[in-house]
Amino acid sequence: MTPDGQHIVGPVPGAAGFFVASGCNVAGLSIAPVIGEELARWIVDGRPSEDLSAMSIARLGRNGATRRDCAGRRRWEYWHFYSYDAPGA
Repeated sequence: MTPDGQHIVGPVPGAAGFFVASGCNVAGLSIAPVIGEELARWIVDGRPSEDLSAMSIARLGRNGATRRDCAGRRRWEYWHFYSYDAPGA
């Protein structure tokens, strides 16, 4: 799980030629093939066919969050995603 519960897809800033496709947990398995196709297109053609900027790793930024803070947010996302007794579920 990512801290915001969304996928991370695309190039990693500051690491030329390094791309990532992450956050495809069990529920993401249905979208993983499309993400793989778009990522392959991005690598080969220089850009994806769809706007994937909302899935950029850059959205997580360097907002001063500690590793512990991120781990806490990931646990919260996981619990709220999979728990049947979560508030609002």
